Amino acid sequence: METKMDLVDRNSIDSLIGKSWSFEAIPSIDRAGGIIMAWDDSKLAVQPILKHNQIILAEIILSSNSKFNVGGVYADTDPYRRRELWNTVSPLLPSPSPFLIGGDFNVLIDQSEKKGGKPFSTNMESEDFLDFMLSGDLHDLGFTGPAFTWCNNKDYGKRIWERLDRVLGNSSALDLWPGITIKHLPRIASDHCPLLVVFEPHHIPASSIRFEDAWLSFEEAHSIVQATWHRSEEIQSAVSSLASNRAPGIDGLTGSFFKRYWSTISSDVVTAILYAFEKGQLPQSWKDTSVTLVPKIPHAFEAKHFRPISLCNTIYKIIAKILVHRLKPLLPSLISIEQGAFIPGRSISDNCILAQELIHKLHTSEASNGLFLIKADMEQAFDRISWLFLDRMLNIMAFPPTWRKWIMMCVTNPRYTILINGRRSAWITERRPSKDDFTDLLAKIRNRIHSWGTRQLSLAGRLTLINSVLSSTPVYILSHIFVPCSVLDCIEKLLRSFLWGGNEDTNTMHYLPWKDVCKPKSCGGLGIHDLRLWRKQLLAKHAAKLLQKDDCIWRDSFIAKYKDRALNFSAKKGDSWIWRLICLSGSVVHNNLIWLIATGVSVSIWKDPWISTIPLCKWPTYINSNPGDLVSTVADLLNENTWNLTRLQQLFGVDLINRILSIRRLAYVHSDTLVWAKTESSSIPTAALYKAEFHQPNSLESGAWCWRAKVIPRVQIFVWRMAHNAVPTFQWLFNRKISNSNLCPWGCRQVEDLNHISIYCNFLQETRLHISKHFPLIPQDYSWENKLTSLANLTSFHRDDIKLRLELTLLYLCWRARCAKVHGKLYSNPPTLAISIINYTTSQPVNLRPSRFLWSQPSPLRLTYTFEDSWLPPKSGWLKVNLDGSIKGHGVAGVGYLIRDSYGQVWEAGGRRTLTDSILKAELLAAWEGVKAATSWRSKVKGVKGIWLESDSTEMLDLITYASNTEKRNAKAEMDFIAQQIADHLFDFSLYTMSHLCRNANGASDFLAHLASSSDFTWVGGMSLPNNFCHLLLQDAPNLHTFYTVN
Repeated sequence: METKMDLVDRNSIDSLIGKSWSFEAIPSIDRAGGIIMAWDDSKLAVQPILKHNQIILAEIILSSNSKFNVGGVYADTDPYRRRELWNTVSPLLPSPSPFLIGGDFNVLIDQSEKKGGKPFSTNMESEDFLDFMLSGDLHDLGFTGPAFTWCNNKDYGKRIWERLDRVLGNSSALDLWPGITIKHLPRIASDHCPLLVVFEPHHIPASSIRFEDAWLSFEEAHSIVQATWHRSEEIQSAVSSLASNRAPGIDGLTGSFFKRYWSTISSDVVTAILYAFEKGQLPQSWKDTSVTLVPKIPHAFEAKHFRPISLCNTIYKIIAKILVHRLKPLLPSLISIEQGAFIPGRSISDNCILAQELIHKLHTSEASNGLFLIKADMEQAFDRISWLFLDRMLNIMAFPPTWRKWIMMCVTNPRYTILINGRRSAWITERRPSKDDFTDLLAKIRNRIHSWGTRQLSLAGRLTLINSVLSSTPVYILSHIFVPCSVLDCIEKLLRSFLWGGNEDTNTMHYLPWKDVCKPKSCGGLGIHDLRLWRKQLLAKHAAKLLQKDDCIWRDSFIAKYKDRALNFSAKKGDSWIWRLICLSGSVVHNNLIWLIATGVSVSIWKDPWISTIPLCKWPTYINSNPGDLVSTVADLLNENTWNLTRLQQLFGVDLINRILSIRRLAYVHSDTLVWAKTESSSIPTAALYKAEFHQPNSLESGAWCWRAKVIPRVQIFVWRMAHNAVPTFQWLFNRKISNSNLCPWGCRQVEDLNHISIYCNFLQETRLHISKHFPLIPQDYSWENKLTSLANLTSFHRDDIKLRLELTLLYLCWRARCAKVHGKLYSNPPTLAISIINYTTSQPVNLRPSRFLWSQPSPLRLTYTFEDSWLPPKSGWLKVNLDGSIKGHGVAGVGYLIRDSYGQVWEAGGRRTLTDSILKAELLAAWEGVKAATSWRSKVKGVKGIWLESDSTEMLDLITYASNTEKRNAKAEMDFIAQQIADHLFDFSLYTMSHLCRNANGASDFLAHLASSSDFTWVGGMSLPNNFCHLLLQDAPNLHTFYTVN
């Protein structure tokens, strides 16, 4: 506590807190500061460790002999003297012992810790404090009670509140006391709040019943359900649309349970639901909802600081889905365009863009009468609507009485119980959740990083957190709000420092330029987004709306304001920031959009991209007419459903006519649609567009091959660093004048560089020798460059090879042992390390195929598929169809398919030349050709009962899976139509399945696809096959001993 006492003696303590207390004290200076630490000797023993004019630090020994460290702080108001405190305590941290430091730190971290006076801004003082916490593994333990601990006690207009007092704890303290609570007590005789630390035991909530999806794998579970539930075969579409494995409500049953055991439980469920609709009443227990609270801000202590997530009973979800499915088609006519929610395709981003444009108008307007905007918002609007008002509005909107009754039975009189630390509160009636806005972006990222720390995380762990959490944090803001480059630089600085294990101001070694790190993994980087490039792709969805003629609220306003410049994405000085940002992504839109033709009335022959992403006005050598004549629409080239060949011959050459005739159009009843060429979908392929911004380098040079190896992420990242010469060997450090020696620490008397740590190190060679007694290893190379080539080649063809995995894990764990030796830590000797490497590696499954799914017949509504790592033959009576597509360029593609039986014998191999720029479309056409051929064999040969479709394209398999669901069919796009045709042919077989095959094990199909880009061909069983094709067949399935006829 701060005493403001320049003399602290025994009499002072006795008068303050009693005679049974021992103490340590630091006197104040000029009535400022001063600290007393007092304790009861009968309860614990205290051994002072450090006394400084700003802190008393002591070791506490309890009667149970457990120990922990406690510090009492009164930090100086001067930031430079306060820095002395950080520097004094930092050498004692991080500590393996529990560590608590509390008191008046006289520093703020973010705006939430201040009210009144000048707004808070991040400065040297706050950054020094955050660095002290991060480097010392100290975490703010939060609080309950008042938000601020200090007040200047001035008149209300000049009053300032701040949170200057807090308690920090390290990871060991949090592990020891997970239920620790810091309470801000009321201010009485001081301008500061007292802090009370409560060491509450960690509560383990009583278990509750919850159906686990893992139980679905046990056949016994089905018999248990059958024994306790009546059978029925009635299918309810609402049940099939339930999400699987979502958090259940109070009933404890997930959607997975209802879908898996529907044949058993449907009779009871359907009877109950129909009765509820007939009577217009729901049992109260169906509407009982448990609410879990998710903090929206750090140190949340008020109800408004939490986001409530309602967990409804599954039976209630089924009823709600039935109503939603019926109501959904009517919503566009019921909800005005100004409302950005509830309607697919609308986005709150549209309202944000229009608002920014209006604000820009206020700044630039010279209107004499002035302009003003009114922003109206109703806080917690849904909470404040009366049930009577809702019922009357439904009546005004002409909802039938029965419908109104159904809606009201669902929304009225629910009961809620709040889940707090696993315990349910008492029932609360007629309460509903509310939402809040984002807090400051930089503070949010800093707080995230600080809550994780760096010392307990590996580089692989930090990379995962950056890609999954930190990089996604600014996405919402970047996609529709102008963010200054200085803020982006600050965010990237935080990410850089966190990645390499430091913080904003410490000089942690950054081993590679950030531009090399911020590349997709397939291009040699770590997959972290470059925020400037990423923003460009995120904004492309808004730019596309100007051309796609989307029904969004801001489009007409922008076209009216910017006129011709709107569709050309031209910006100039004085334009609003949001328009300039949209223009940044204009090139992305122009280079990647293409029209799908239905009627052709919306598409200009000359100016719009409809044959490729390049408009015809830039194809002068293919056109037989003057450009001035080409001002009509594509509709003029059509006779409703067919092309007007005479008109085409008047305008275009033979090659271009053939290209146009190959275009598969949308059904004539639909409208022309502007889509992204890469996917032929109106949804923006953000990730693909971002990847296209980077040059695709050689896999060996970039280290992209490392990510294909089937080893744990830590090993992948280490080998990636080796491929980029970013490993701090002593030679690497010596070259940068960081180390005085460049010799191996194992006493090899050789320079420690990449050649040495990968091949010649005695420690590594001895470990290799012990491994080789149990498993064969890759032959040694003479240099790291040669070894790098060997590893990359092996990864390309056999990424799960045990020799490859052993070699990569050997490199990583030998390096870890070397680092442990250098830093004076424990490490394993070569025999022990060899055993660890073998256990580390061979515990990873080589074949991940769950065989129990492969031979079962899937539901007609949902095709399931597994993931394969090598080519496997089907069972007897099955045909396996492998396929691939290849884009040659300039709109030319090839599709290949390969049909084999249970012996691996080739029944048919073929390829077709086609015209498309979409790899997904090429993959679908390959599947279509393969399935048609397999169907033909089925009619010729008796005993063929099953078909197994296998591809290296998960996107194509997903599309067929979706198309197989007859409830979801909507073939507006050509690829949807092809996928539905494939699914229909699969259903012609008695048994069918699909699987994903690693690209490197699909070499034979890839060969066929590349060959087909030149001309069509078909090979059938008994024909001589090309020698190189037979070699690929054997390479795809090295364990299958089959002889092929070769030329």
